[in-house]
Amino acid sequence: MFQAMIIVAFLLAQLATLGGARNASAPSSSSAQAPSAQEAWQKEFDDICSKTQDAMAFSQEELASLISRCDALQPQIEKLDPTRKKVYLRRLRMCRGLYSYVLDSKRAQAGLGSSTAPSVPAQSAWQKEFDDICSKTQDAMTFSQEELASLISRCDALQPQIEKLDDTRRKVYLGRLRMCRGFYANVLNATKDEKK
Repeated sequence: MFQAMIIVAFLLAQLATLGGARNASAPSSSSAQAPSAQEAWQKEFDDICSKTQDAMAFSQEELASLISRCDALQPQIEKLDPTRKKVYLRRLRMCRGLYSYVLDSKRAQAGLGSSTAPSVPAQSAWQKEFDDICSKTQDAMTFSQEELASLISRCDALQPQIEKLDDTRRKVYLGRLRMCRGFYANVLNATKDEKK
């Protein structure tokens, strides 16, 4: 149970750093959608994904509602141009996944006592590199292809260090590193597709 709380806390902290995908691209001038329709899905997206840092504080009903809102928003995002569709769908799925994980954890812990978290030790070099890499996801849409490729390479270089950690930390950090790497790879591929 304690390990699950650590994982949830870590996921919440990391998803909070992903808050910038919503600012990453401006509406396309060639878009067939009316500006108000674009703004409506964007506002809903922003509202849903801005709450990830507070996920542990929500009731089971509030979490279920957020998951339903994610599911309702997905068809609107699927109508976007390919680049924005990739970026926003990935982020929406991450938000939904976090809410689902927290909801499942709360259901599993229903009736169980809670424990207190230990103090966090000082960060090591690999943790600083990890935080630096994954904190840049919010700006990924503004990076050049070279910058994105560099971040992907840094993820690859960091992976062997994380694989040496204990089981719990390895699972958490490797999962998050893979998410960051995958996100950068998706954005890189989308920018390459746009240039064709």
